[in-house]
Amino acid sequence: MHRILFSFDGLKVYSWGFMVALGIIIATIFILREAEKKDINPDNILNIGMVSIFCSLIGARIYYVIEHHQDFANNLISVFYLWDGGLVFYGGLIGFALAFYFMAKHYKINLLTLADLITPFLPLAYAVGRIGCFLNGCCYGIVANTPISVVFADANVPGKRIPTQLIDSFVSFLFFIYLYFQRGKEKFIGDLTTKYLIMYSISRFLIEFLRDEARIFFGLTHSQVFSIILFIFAIILRNYLKRKSLQTV
Repeated sequence: MHRILFSFDGLKVYSWGFMVALGIIIATIFILREAEKKDINPDNILNIGMVSIFCSLIGARIYYVIEHHQDFANNLISVFYLWDGGLVFYGGLIGFALAFYFMAKHYKINLLTLADLITPFLPLAYAVGRIGCFLNGCCYGIVANTPISVVFADANVPGKRIPTQLIDSFVSFLFFIYLYFQRGKEKFIGDLTTKYLIMYSISRFLIEFLRDEARIFFGLTHSQVFSIILFIFAIILRNYLKRKSLQTV
């Protein structure tokens, strides 16, 4: 673990926040370049992105607090301690999607066209952010004596644990590579977006079996239940968009 990357004149820079910010910045650079290629005003994309990311962080934190409410019972102010980590992707996805929808309508940009533009770079930001989780010692896996298991000493959790953060990061980086080279090969509007939603929901469902999280429903975690819902939604949406594109040909 390496929660604090460095400190300068008393100011501490936390690894989790730094990596999340770095992932967002890298993804934003890619997205703005992509917008220019498609003659979409980069300023509008930047405004949409900033508002959506802000709402994403709020949604991700709210979901985490709800999921781990017992950890905040005796110290409510710690809800705002974002530097300690504690975001859930699905909460962020809900916050991001809502803000993204309303901002796209505000700028009169087709929602799915815009979603396909940014989607290839979302897993890149996510992959970098997950490295921050590893450095911070949160989102760790179950106790297991494997060649890749590590000890999160400063997190006050016993035993060697599977570094699910790095597994998640590696898988997301593969998603980024795949989607990056799928650009320009879309078969219909929403192709890249629905592909990512399907791939992510499957990977998250499987990785959750290795996570040290509370089981709430038939031995499944909150995120696994949400993964099933997201997978079904993405499949239905994909089939609908595919049929709609064939009807307009």
